[in-house]
Amino acid sequence: MKPRGLIIIGLLAAVGGVLHLSRWSGKPENLESQRNGSLAPAAEPVRERTEISFLYSTEKKAWVEEAAAAFQKTHPSIRVYLVERGSLDAAQAILDGRERPTVWSPADTAVLRMLESDWATDPERGPLFARQGDDAPQSLVITPLVFVVWEDRAKVLLAAGGGRQISWKTIHRAVASDQGWPSVGGPEAWGFVKMGQTDPTRSPRARLRMK
Repeated sequence: MKPRGLIIIGLLAAVGGVLHLSRWSGKPENLESQRNGSLAPAAEPVRERTEISFLYSTEKKAWVEEAAAAFQKTHPSIRVYLVERGSLDAAQAILDGRERPTVWSPADTAVLRMLESDWATDPERGPLFARQGDDAPQSLVITPLVFVVWEDRAKVLLAAGGGRQISWKTIHRAVASDQGWPSVGGPEAWGFVKMGQTDPTRSPRARLRMK
């Protein structure tokens, strides 16, 4: 089991445990047996299955599925329903009432804050989530910013940055220069440095593509 998988297992266990205890604590038949002092074993109660819906961003699919499968083996009385959806689509679905997950794990906190702001526009709705304490949202993983560059151009950018990594300073110099690629040591035939990124209205996670 990967260490990061333990985080989500603990999260699901906490949610499931609260729901499970709330259903079974203080059952009338258990209290009656205690009052009578009966030595006969109590009848095995018909167990109900606690159900948890877990809405998560598609980037974490492999990790979430692995962690959820491990959780189900150790907690067979708790059923976890996994729903994968892009973070912005999920936020809109929660806002519209089409999704009402027990647990939501978006791609980043920016989407969480955006939904919180939109949710608060309706004064009749209470807080979307706790702001402090154990019930407040917590970051589960840290994801890197990814640069996607053609190999020959990546080598030029690496060399311009000292050979260790592609830095923002090097990218800024290359994009801002009116010389284009020659400003960072590339051939003139490559022309100007072109940079693009994912549509922020569809994907909150930035992936920079350069050519």
